[in-house]
Amino acid sequence: LKLQFLYFIGRKMLKAVVNVVSGCIMVLMLFLALAVPLFPLHSCKVSEGSKSFEPTNDDYYIWVVADPQIVGSRRNSVHHYLNNKMNDMYYEFVTTVMWAIHGPFDLTIMLGDLMSFQYYGDAEFYDIHARFEDSFSIATERMVSLAGNHDVGYGSEMDKETVDRFEKTFNKRHWVKKLNGVWLVGCDGMELDGSRRTESWKFLNSFIKNDIPIVLFTHIPLWKPAGSCPGDKPEIRYTDRTSSLVHTQTTLSQNTTKWILENVKPIAVLSGHDHEGCTYQHPTAPRTPEWTLQAIQGDHSGNTGMLSWSPETQAISLQQCTSFTTKTILVGLIALPILLVVIMLLSCVVMFRSRKVKSD
Repeated sequence: LKLQFLYFIGRKMLKAVVNVVSGCIMVLMLFLALAVPLFPLHSCKVSEGSKSFEPTNDDYYIWVVADPQIVGSRRNSVHHYLNNKMNDMYYEFVTTVMWAIHGPFDLTIMLGDLMSFQYYGDAEFYDIHARFEDSFSIATERMVSLAGNHDVGYGSEMDKETVDRFEKTFNKRHWVKKLNGVWLVGCDGMELDGSRRTESWKFLNSFIKNDIPIVLFTHIPLWKPAGSCPGDKPEIRYTDRTSSLVHTQTTLSQNTTKWILENVKPIAVLSGHDHEGCTYQHPTAPRTPEWTLQAIQGDHSGNTGMLSWSPETQAISLQQCTSFTTKTILVGLIALPILLVVIMLLSCVVMFRSRKVKSD
């Protein structure tokens, strides 16, 4: 009798769970059907400084992502776990949307700050890397990453162990991707204005006499006059008044920026770091556009860039694309259960009234 009773209760509970899940799916479909026309799921906008061209089969399309800053799991709280899980799923959602609508891409470029803290221990570091691989799994096969200050530290913080760990896990901090008619050049900008390391300068010097068009990628943006961008003003802080080692910086120095524009002569620059994003035309001849991407984080609607290169016309263009913010998703997650409860209550009222009518 006890077994039969437990079996009966189990079946009832399973049926109730199935009904609730089915109701949630129906409500979710209703929510999306109503919400998507009001709040577009995905939109892209061409950035200033882009050059338009007629698409051909020979064009290249590169997905560019800035500052995911994946947080480690040092704090063992439910809130921290759920927050990390939400962020990981959100990055996977943005990746899936971009590749479903615009992909596949010829290359994915990460603009640095893949994680949120440069002093993570090895266990935390490799755990974040595994989560990074899961969130961006569609794109990792053809991906190259810049190091950011939260990956290897600013100039004063960089040491051999941290740099080696990054390069063994992701890729070299300085790299060149040679496409038809253009070179994509990635440089670790944290070394340029005050570091014990000099690889970045040696690397950039190798392009001085280069005749191939270069698109430069750097985590730290180039210098711009104060007020040119919505983010922080140009600032470099050193470890102390007598030191030449950089403690923090919002942009590269004015002298370093001038040297890059006059010697490397990039046709375009892409950067990250400041999270707010900025489009700026450097006063070179011809003008050099710099596109500082907003962070992919939920507060910035999962912003990412789609860089296009036309070998035929030598034209380069950037579209920046956005999706839902995490706040919108959270509102949806809160609203859906409330809506489900309202529907269930209304259903009960209707059933009660229909039975009352029949009994009368």
